[in-house]
Amino acid sequence: MNKILTFLLSMIFATNAFGGFINANDLTAGANITNNFGSLATLHWVSKEQNKQANISALIVNQADTEFSGNYSQYFGSDNGQSGTYGLGNLQDTLNEPANYPEENAIYGAIAIRFTQPVLSFGFEAENFNSDEQFAFLFTPQGNLIRRETIIPVGITGDFGVPIWGYKHTFDLTNQNVGSIILGSWSSATYYYKLSIDTTLPEPSSILMLVLGLSLLVIKQVKAFSLRYVAP
Repeated sequence: MNKILTFLLSMIFATNAFGGFINANDLTAGANITNNFGSLATLHWVSKEQNKQANISALIVNQADTEFSGNYSQYFGSDNGQSGTYGLGNLQDTLNEPANYPEENAIYGAIAIRFTQPVLSFGFEAENFNSDEQFAFLFTPQGNLIRRETIIPVGITGDFGVPIWGYKHTFDLTNQNVGSIILGSWSSATYYYKLSIDTTLPEPSSILMLVLGLSLLVIKQVKAFSLRYVAP
């Protein structure tokens, strides 16, 4: 019975997309991580130059001397090796006051996450040198802005005593109808090292399947026991 139960559980949970995390140091520099979250989300780099349309490209693992010259760390960035995210203050101005800050004048680089199914949470870890706040713009699946979240940095010390600013934040997306997030800093380059998604709760249909499966197993075991002990 234990083997059958284990098999049923594995089949049920295999049909659900469970979360996990992506650590840049676990991957090869140059790797395309666009689809590393499988059916949960697609990851992109979004960049905007003045008087040009925003460009969406693959999110790539890059390297940079993020703590001091010669100390190379891996991080998530653009497919052409740009270092970190920057300039989402431009995007905020454009969204809040398009008349005064037209979209064509905006300049920024950021990470874009598009969720392909509902998730419970999304998180990240990052660092930069200028104590810039991190911006996260949350949108509906239709592309309408839900809200902007601001993440305040915490002062930390790098591996060799270099003062840097660190960020570790998780967004609660439970029942939020969030379809996508654009993530980046106010103006300076920020290096993102870890991205995480959590969908640990199984769907109600899967729970029902589990209950039905266990019920059938119990009935089968009871019948088998009865047949073995029927009086001759």
